Amino acid sequence: RYPMRISSELLLGIALIVVLVNSCSSSADDDWLKRIERERRRAEPLVCETLQRAADAETNTIIVVVGNGGFAREVHSFVCNLFAIQIPHYVVVALDRQLYEYCVRHRLQVMPSWLLRGETDPQHNQSSSFHYGTIQYNELTHAKSRIVYRILKLGYNVLLCDADIALFRDPRPYLHSLAHNAGLLIQNGAPMFEKNPNIRELNSGFYLAVSNAVVARLFSVLVHAAKHTEVSEQPVFNSLICRGASNLVEHSDLWCDHRFAAHRTDDEGGLRVLILDRDRFPNGSIEPLFWQTTPRTLRESLRKYLPKAYLLHNNYVVGEQVKWERFESVGLTCLDVDTGKCRVHRAMLDALGSGISIHDGVHLI
Repeated sequence: RYPMRISSELLLGIALIVVLVNSCSSSADDDWLKRIERERRRAEPLVCETLQRAADAETNTIIVVVGNGGFAREVHSFVCNLFAIQIPHYVVVALDRQLYEYCVRHRLQVMPSWLLRGETDPQHNQSSSFHYGTIQYNELTHAKSRIVYRILKLGYNVLLCDADIALFRDPRPYLHSLAHNAGLLIQNGAPMFEKNPNIRELNSGFYLAVSNAVVARLFSVLVHAAKHTEVSEQPVFNSLICRGASNLVEHSDLWCDHRFAAHRTDDEGGLRVLILDRDRFPNGSIEPLFWQTTPRTLRESLRKYLPKAYLLHNNYVVGEQVKWERFESVGLTCLDVDTGKCRVHRAMLDALGSGISIHDGVHLI
């Protein structure tokens, strides 16, 4: 009945709180920008030039694929796949001279990992000979986290893609539409047939990491943890990120809030992580597709098994040769190894309605 009167002192107090909150947020942003500037001044000029050239100007995002000489044809095939769907914003980070020299010969945009780390010579010249499951191999997998951490500190968002991924269409617009509410968007590695929507198994072979202070802090934790373990990168991701604190939200996506300290509840103390929908970002556990598909039936199989998919990750199998033959048998490789030229099965691109024009350097079969 009676109008509430707000004193001028209360209004002034509210205004001061708003100003203080905004100034704290602005201060945090300013600190991060200053850190980026310092990192860029210390970086090799070639590193800065390569990353600037590789970044998408609109989103400041770089697609990063990391590999060694043992996976040269997978890396080349993945780049051909990018060409086929009109994505020019990528960089190959070579872990050894074998892959670096291969990429230079084939004119792929490449940067040696040792230059990014500020070293003069590669530490892993024989990395292509490391076998899955060995300590040397496991140590090598952690190079991805170190590389992503370095690029994040240079001010770029990173879309990390393993080379054993087939892209049917550009995932970046969809991912960026979600990134306003999450700092890390990562593939769900749980089996495709697992019906429990709350099952969470992070796959460190495909994720979008946003360049900000909180995400960089998470990767610094991952990099530090890697120095004190003999397991590969993926178990470290699963043991450190969110620790199972997931809950189901709409669109079958899983969210979790990663806290750096249990008692912290402010935004600065935590990070929202999105575990991506397996229907849109499926993994290699979808065996029926591989059993029942040939290059001639690829279009029908993709529409049947993966109607919403942006990609297919060729994990759940081990070894370069096994991975290559598995994708080759269904028509998902994009490289003619005899000629070294890009070639793509038409069904791979038109089955899911990508509706894109093909790059001039890619041959359709």
